[in-house]
Amino acid sequence: MYELVTKNIRQGLSPELISGRLEREYRSERIRVSHETIYQWIFADAKQGGDLYLSLVRHHKNRRKQRRSCKRKLFEGRVSINERPKIVDDKTRFGDWESDTMEDA
Repeated sequence: MYELVTKNIRQGLSPELISGRLEREYRSERIRVSHETIYQWIFADAKQGGDLYLSLVRHHKNRRKQRRSCKRKLFEGRVSINERPKIVDDKTRFGDWESDTMEDA
């Protein structure tokens, strides 16, 4: 299977296309490999000095690191909604009302 995949990569096919073709053409034999696995093979080959990555449309030896947005900065001095004054619940003052800014078209 690896040889079949590398042959298709060298012909210029994308890993997504190869994965889809294998699933369709070898359905009875249940030969399947995900595009992610194919990318891992390509990048492992590149680490060993191979040139398989040059057959990709974008000739990257490595993937870019994904940035995670889990380190959000929180507002300084923020107060929990549970700690707001009781007068806010009366909604008698300007600014105590909440509303959506979305409109129906």
